[in-house]
Amino acid sequence: MAEKNKSPIVKHSINLVTEKYSDLKPERIDWLWPNKIPVGATTLLVGDPGAGKSTLSLYVAAQVSAGRLFPNCKEPTKQGTTLIITAEDSHPATVLPRLMATDANLGKIERTVCIKTTQVRADGTEASAEESFGQDLMERLVLLEERIKAIPDFRLLIIDTIPSYLGSKNLSAIVDVRAFMDSLAALACKYHFSVLGITHFNKNQDVPAQYRIIGSIGQTGAVRAVWGIVKDINDAARRIVASGKLNLTGDTTGVAFRFEERQINIDGKPASISRCNFEPGVIREVLDDLLVPDSGRKASPKKNEAATWLQEYLVGGKEYDASEVIATAEQNGINEKTLRRAMSTASVKSRPIRGEVSKKIESWKWSIQG
Repeated sequence: MAEKNKSPIVKHSINLVTEKYSDLKPERIDWLWPNKIPVGATTLLVGDPGAGKSTLSLYVAAQVSAGRLFPNCKEPTKQGTTLIITAEDSHPATVLPRLMATDANLGKIERTVCIKTTQVRADGTEASAEESFGQDLMERLVLLEERIKAIPDFRLLIIDTIPSYLGSKNLSAIVDVRAFMDSLAALACKYHFSVLGITHFNKNQDVPAQYRIIGSIGQTGAVRAVWGIVKDINDAARRIVASGKLNLTGDTTGVAFRFEERQINIDGKPASISRCNFEPGVIREVLDDLLVPDSGRKASPKKNEAATWLQEYLVGGKEYDASEVIATAEQNGINEKTLRRAMSTASVKSRPIRGEVSKKIESWKWSIQG
């Protein structure tokens, strides 16, 4: 009903409002993981099945939960709460043990359970009903926003995987994908947290990295960072995390890690759970460098030259510091990427050197035995 004393509208107009950049104040980019995962935006973590995407995402959650240092960083990340939405793994049997293995502060990490509806009758009695969270995140976006608003120190939303929560939307339709991704980005910007969305590579090996992500390229276009996890072809346990897109900084260096087993207690019995153990230093290869088909790698003359150089340098079964070998190779015109690809051909063995106190990998020794 219209208000009785309200004056009638005699003119109606719609105008575009603009603003001069001279009236704006510049803001620094905030990072959850410096030069890797920006705050107020979405980051994609992409890889083949079994590459370690979920394990790495839980490592990120653990670091945030405890306010710890990320690799190659000087300052610890700001402590905060993470919400995990996953259709990939069992929470009690997989996610929780992995978080325990990473020494996560479990009180700072939440998971979605269900949607609960409560009704209060006039006589004071209550009735409630529960339903599944479901796999259409856009249908739950308002409820998700309300939960995020209720957490003062909310820092990270993990979605594992993006395709699992598109509902009826078409993963290959750019309009559907952009609407989904833009909604997440708007929410992250509004409440100043990071979204880490997990997805997979497609099987097309003949295109650049930005086209290797399953579904529409709208996913790549809507995010500020894309990181790919690639298995090292020379070391089954080694994973390389390389940049596929990073338009907020000029530092596109990646990192490498290996899976290590950590003993935890489950029901009074020891259980061995995998976690990430990062190598010191950075990886200078980008994702396009690493997604070359194996057939193309084997035919590389540079790889064969590097293998010959390694066999000549690592002579007599002696162990050499890996950083020394890499530096010497670069002085001889062989870059680190080619050198690592040649390790298998040259039968190079790598051995981790762990700190006496931390027990973490601090360096590597390379050798050729026999």
